[in-house]
Amino acid sequence: MFVIQADSTVHEINNCKTLWGVGSIRPDDDRLTWRGEAPIVQHGWVEVGIGFTAVSNGSATISFSRNAWKDGLEIKNLKGRHVKIEGDGLERKLTLCAGRQSAISFQVRAKSIPGAVEMPRLPNTGTPAHKAVDSFKRGVNLGNSLEVPPDENWKEEYTAADMKAIKQEGFDHVRIPCAWHHHTGKEPNFKIKRDFFKQVNSLVTAAINNNLAVIVNWHHFDDFMADPKTHTDQLIKGWEQIAEYFAEHSGVIAFELLNEPCDNAETFVMNGIYARLIKVIRQKAPDNTLFIGPGSWNSVMELENLWLPGNESNIVVTVHDYEPFLYTHQGASWNSPQTDTTNICFPGPPAKPVTPAHEYTGSDTWVANWFDAYNTLPAEWNPNGIFALDRSMKIAVEWSNHFGRPVHVSEWGCIADVCPKSRAVYHAVKRRFLEDMQLPWTLWSWKSNFRYWDTEEKGPMPGLRHALFP
Repeated sequence: MFVIQADSTVHEINNCKTLWGVGSIRPDDDRLTWRGEAPIVQHGWVEVGIGFTAVSNGSATISFSRNAWKDGLEIKNLKGRHVKIEGDGLERKLTLCAGRQSAISFQVRAKSIPGAVEMPRLPNTGTPAHKAVDSFKRGVNLGNSLEVPPDENWKEEYTAADMKAIKQEGFDHVRIPCAWHHHTGKEPNFKIKRDFFKQVNSLVTAAINNNLAVIVNWHHFDDFMADPKTHTDQLIKGWEQIAEYFAEHSGVIAFELLNEPCDNAETFVMNGIYARLIKVIRQKAPDNTLFIGPGSWNSVMELENLWLPGNESNIVVTVHDYEPFLYTHQGASWNSPQTDTTNICFPGPPAKPVTPAHEYTGSDTWVANWFDAYNTLPAEWNPNGIFALDRSMKIAVEWSNHFGRPVHVSEWGCIADVCPKSRAVYHAVKRRFLEDMQLPWTLWSWKSNFRYWDTEEKGPMPGLRHALFP
């Protein structure tokens, strides 16, 4: 998608890496030419940052390819650190400084294609979904509870006292992750066990009694992610029962059809499955708001591939955002070894460089590159800086405005075992960015390893109340 080409006076360009934005960059044999790839969408500006060091002073160009898109690309906000940039269009001249840790950032999107078929737009913001989302502005997940497999012992318990505290803190809704697949009978009916319905309903009732709206979802359906075709009937039969059970609470209970589709449950696959689910649910619960998310773990970058029925206006689109990931997930065993490094503070750079826990190579080279940039780059360019928090969410807003679909950030947050002051600053800045962009949110989580609430002290973790409810 882009090529940096230096002249021979530069000798070599070294340590070239992506600083932010999803993508990759690789050198030719002479290390004077570096070729980069980054995702491009039509309905949002993707921001990419590149870092590098020139061996000698000299000139170079950065050029952007039109090949992948019929009508080309649009580039804006191209700027540099220790790099002079001249020109316009899809090729710019660069003047490089020897031995300096240099950087370039830019925003890119595909030009719209006249006559292209796209998902139907909703004409205004007065839809049932837009009205419903007013009840889901600031929420919290009841994580690590009803999504835990029955034979495992990491389950958190939630009670009516939790719901009372959640409301008193200032939250207006809860999201209840549920692993329904652990509690269904055999095919073809896949009958959900009444005991599990009672467990879910107990939390739903406690929430409603405390004037909290509720999102009930289907969580951690790993077998479906591996083989959607085999398990689609189970998902459909399950939602038919869930919708019927909770239909009477249409004003306060929303249904999120599947948490974080991933692996073989790609967005293109889910589009057809979502259409079938919507038809089945609407026969039982015509008025409940539906939350639907794209693939790649509800990635903003997958919104471009999401297709929703044009005649269904009571859908809120849900995305997740844990960026900067190595900060928010530091020490998280389930993402080891990438997240093994701890003592990362927000915002960067740190007062003292952080040494990564491992020598990250191969497919994990991005981790080493991230720490190099985190340790050395100033706030404006730092991948763990304040400006790193809103880049992907800007794409969500642009997509939402184009298609007339409200977007909700149903998971975000930071692991609890970090510097309390740093964690409070992260939550305050992230919350402000989301609300400035008018994006409603649900924090992960009330309890567990990303907890807002300290169960021993019976109060919020240090600094979080002021961070979220100033």
